[in-house]
Amino acid sequence: MNLADTLVYWSNCAKNNMEYKWGKDDLRHIRQLIEMVNHGQEKTKHEVGREGESIVRRFLWSEGRKVFQIDWMASDPLETIEVKHQEIYLPGSLYKGGPYCPHYCHGLPLKQVQDRMEFYDKTGIPPWLYVVEKSNYGKKEDYHLIYRASLVDLENLPENRKFISPEVGRRIYDVKGFEPIYFLAQ
Repeated sequence: MNLADTLVYWSNCAKNNMEYKWGKDDLRHIRQLIEMVNHGQEKTKHEVGREGESIVRRFLWSEGRKVFQIDWMASDPLETIEVKHQEIYLPGSLYKGGPYCPHYCHGLPLKQVQDRMEFYDKTGIPPWLYVVEKSNYGKKEDYHLIYRASLVDLENLPENRKFISPEVGRRIYDVKGFEPIYFLAQ
């Protein structure tokens, strides 16, 4: 059986909930698939898109232009949105060589804060940070916990409610500066 026939057979077994009997050629076909993917013979649309973005980014840099990627732009009102999906930083714990934070915190790389604040200063379009809580902290059954805050407001928090982790250059903020939102999980 050749590779194409094996793929069709595997697919039919999966669709029909049939037990698959492994044959002598299966391992060879799996190795062929891995080699195809590893050698870039089969690129997904996502990978091709990323490659195009990378080429244009390098071109813009070669022109001396500053480039950064915004997760989303939203309208009515117009705002830039940065999205993180992470676990909360616990009070009293050391964050990757940074300061001990007395609060529950969330954050993002300092460079992202700086780029978004500079964009805001030039355009007046406010930057927002949305954090989807990964841990069980504060969660309700069947709901996602999302923290939302304006980066302008977060940057204006008192110094004892925002911190910079010097080792990794991450800005972390007290979650009391965020609005918690419960969004029904589907």
